[in-house]
Amino acid sequence: MVYATGLRKGEMERLNIGDWNREEGCLRIDGRKTGVERRVPVGAGVWKCVEAYLPLRHNRLEKLGRLGEQALFINRAGKRMKGQSISLIAHNLARRAGVPMVSMHQFRHTCASDLLEGGTAIPEVQRILGHACVTSTLRYTQIADPERAAAVKLHPVNEFLAVRERMAVA
Repeated sequence: MVYATGLRKGEMERLNIGDWNREEGCLRIDGRKTGVERRVPVGAGVWKCVEAYLPLRHNRLEKLGRLGEQALFINRAGKRMKGQSISLIAHNLARRAGVPMVSMHQFRHTCASDLLEGGTAIPEVQRILGHACVTSTLRYTQIADPERAAAVKLHPVNEFLAVRERMAVA
């Protein structure tokens, strides 16, 4: 969810069941950090995961007598999952997968970089991540800039060096 949506850990922690819109396949994000509420669409795979999770969540809350719990993500006790628990789960999954992980925020960075590498426009990435200022989004262009990489591939020096390499081999 964090990688697919670019959510901040705190935003994920604060999600309520009413923030999930199954018909539109999007999440309503409170905007506590930026002061601007936003809606973030999720892909079909994430949509299926959320929909598969909801009955499990309901069954857990029913068993615990906590059907009034509004948190979207709950712990074993049927209470709102805290940011520390979210981080611990992610770190444990990374360790089990043999993948190095420094912080939860890496998922947000990777989401932004991958969106940009995939050709998503900077203003759209800004809206998805909920950046108040585009300069916050622009820092990801240093990591992922497909247009700049494509431009460098078109530089005439590449053809010149390729010809020189073919001559040296012959």
